[in-house]
Amino acid sequence: MEEMKLKLFEKNGKNKENRHYLYQKWFLDKAKLYTVVNEELSKKVSDNINAKIKQCYHNCWNAVNSFPDLEYCEGYSFSEDIPIPIEHSWLLNSGGNVIDPTLVINGKSLEKQLKKYGVNNSTERERRIGSEYLGIKYTLKQLNKFALETKKTGSFLYLLYREENK
Repeated sequence: MEEMKLKLFEKNGKNKENRHYLYQKWFLDKAKLYTVVNEELSKKVSDNINAKIKQCYHNCWNAVNSFPDLEYCEGYSFSEDIPIPIEHSWLLNSGGNVIDPTLVINGKSLEKQLKKYGVNNSTERERRIGSEYLGIKYTLKQLNKFALETKKTGSFLYLLYREENK
């Protein structure tokens, strides 16, 4: 999907002067693909930090500050159930396995949390975990710097790009 975006930029005459092209190229050059998910550790981390749906960036920021042996990543999650890439954050353990405290939230917990958002229909999806993750690792120092500068958690990929391409 990301390579398709880059090809579209190239096809439409967007060259090395175009900031969207440069950002997309930077992302593809730096991003790594992760396909092994440790669901057991994902669940443990999720429960430990009381992870919330729709808060992947905050969940992972909280987890990486609570579990310093994990690394923070941002990019895209791909799932067999959803045919489009989803902007997402997750963690990596020392073996390079994905730890996803947000998408590991199971159907029953998900239904309970959705009710807090005013959604009262039941979900049939017991498993929401991604099957592939394409993204870039941050150091804890970089992550906390961006969070302090912006006074929020969220996607910091563009800030990382700007920092690395001054």
